[in-house]
Amino acid sequence: MKPDCRSISLIVIVLLCIIPVSGMNHQQLLSAVENYYADLFSVPAGDIVVEIINSPNIDLSAVSSNNIRLSSRIRSPRLGYQSLWLTSAAENIYQVPMSVRVAIYMTVAVADQTIARNATLSQKNVCFHRVLLHSLDPEPITASDEIFGLMSRQHVPEGMVLKQHMVSEKSDVSNGDDVKLLLSRGSLTVETKGRVKNNARIGDRVRVVCNKTGKVLSAKLIDSKTALVKY
Repeated sequence: MKPDCRSISLIVIVLLCIIPVSGMNHQQLLSAVENYYADLFSVPAGDIVVEIINSPNIDLSAVSSNNIRLSSRIRSPRLGYQSLWLTSAAENIYQVPMSVRVAIYMTVAVADQTIARNATLSQKNVCFHRVLLHSLDPEPITASDEIFGLMSRQHVPEGMVLKQHMVSEKSDVSNGDDVKLLLSRGSLTVETKGRVKNNARIGDRVRVVCNKTGKVLSAKLIDSKTALVKY
């Protein structure tokens, strides 16, 4: 006698009650890690790229994705290779280590052409692209930074991501500029000529070569044409 549909349905229900529902798989673990870092960096999970290097040494099928908690012993979030700890109190699983490699997509400043040292940054030589970053140290320049009008501190090849240390406020004097050099001691001030040895802004300390003696002096830049040395 062939079983009817009602009997088959009853058998299926009984089997579902007896056979445990499978727990986590690798893809669910990967999604959990992506969501963890998305929260840390305050970005959408789609901007996080994770590679699991060493999975937790447990049977993932026995762990519910709804119960796990991930934690790190690093105080500030960072990218690259690092360790995480997986806990699922409901399944009596505590601080199981795993290792991952993390990258992030960010919209950052990129040299649209080769940028010379001391060049002014503008829309002609800088553009913004969504780039996959594997490190945030040194810190990249993002779309929220006001960089147009700043000056490059180094030669930047076309296509390179610009970092914060590569730019600075535009200098009031540049290496090689001629300045009036005031040599002051008490009430006596002598005026001579000099040549600056480094970029500087008004109020900064600047190295100046005295034209008469050839000595390099440490001076204060008091305007774009004058440096003061106090003895």
